[in-house]
Amino acid sequence: MPSVVATTTISPQRTGAALVLNWTYADGTTTIAIATNYLGTSQWLGIGLSLDDRMGNDHVFVCQRLSDDTIQLQRFINPNGHSYPTLMTADSNLGGIFQIKRIALNNGVAYCEFTLSNFINTVDRRKKRSVSLLSQSTQYIVLVAIGSLDSSNSLVQHFLTHVLSQTIQLNQPGIITINNFEGSVVLIRAHGIIMLFIWMLCVSTSIILARYFKKSWPTRKICDKPIWFAIHRLVMTFAAIMTTYRVYFPDINAITTSDDDDHICMNVTCMFSKTVASV
Repeated sequence: MPSVVATTTISPQRTGAALVLNWTYADGTTTIAIATNYLGTSQWLGIGLSLDDRMGNDHVFVCQRLSDDTIQLQRFINPNGHSYPTLMTADSNLGGIFQIKRIALNNGVAYCEFTLSNFINTVDRRKKRSVSLLSQSTQYIVLVAIGSLDSSNSLVQHFLTHVLSQTIQLNQPGIITINNFEGSVVLIRAHGIIMLFIWMLCVSTSIILARYFKKSWPTRKICDKPIWFAIHRLVMTFAAIMTTYRVYFPDINAITTSDDDDHICMNVTCMFSKTVASV
C-alpha cells in the first residue's frame, strides 16, 4: 500500500474555501477528496474520523505539503490523544483498504484524494485493538488539525484544531466546506491576551494595593469600606470573572484533550482563589 504518489496536474479547485471535504459512495467503495488552500510549505492537514469530539481512538488521514512542495498522503490511527499517531500499514486491517487515487498542488491548493474499500474484517473480535474498526455505516465527527513538518518531514504537534458540526458517514455521499479557521484561532489568542492582562496588571495591582496602601489609607472609605479594600476587591473580582472566559468557551470549534480539561480545572481553581482573595 503506497503512501506517496507522484504529484499530478489537476484542474483549478475551489480556492475561496480553506477546506473542502467531499466524499462519495459507490459499489462498496468510499472516495474521499480533500482540497485546501490553508496548507503552507512544510505543513500537514489531518482529517480525523472520531466517535466523539476528542482526540483519541480516531482514524486520521493526513495530507502533507513537503518542503519541496510535493504532496504526500498517509493514513494513521490515533489511539491516544497525547501519543504520536501510528502509521497504518497494508496488514493493519482496522477497517477498509486505503488506496491513494490522486494527489496534487495547483495554484496553492493542496488536493488529496483516496478510496476506502473492502470493509471486511478478518481480525479476531476477541483481540483487543488500539482503536475501534473504521466502519462505513457509522456516523463520525470530523476533527481537523493543522501542524508543521520538521526537517525530516515528520509530523510536529498541531497548532490549530477544528471540530466540524456536520458528521460524516462513509456509505452516504456528502460535502463539507469551511471558509476559514479564524474563529478558533481568535478564541485562543483572545484567551492568551486576557490571561496575560489579568495576571500582569490586575492581580499585581490588587496585591500592591493590599500590601502598600492598607496603612497609607487607613481612614479613607467607600461605602463604609476602606478604599484600598474596595479597590482590591473590585480588581480581584474582575480578574475572577475574566478567568472564566476559558471555562465557558472551551470547545468552540476546538478539539479537546485531557490537557484542556486540566487547563479548565486550573482556571476554575484560579477563579475561586481570586474570589476568596477579594472578600
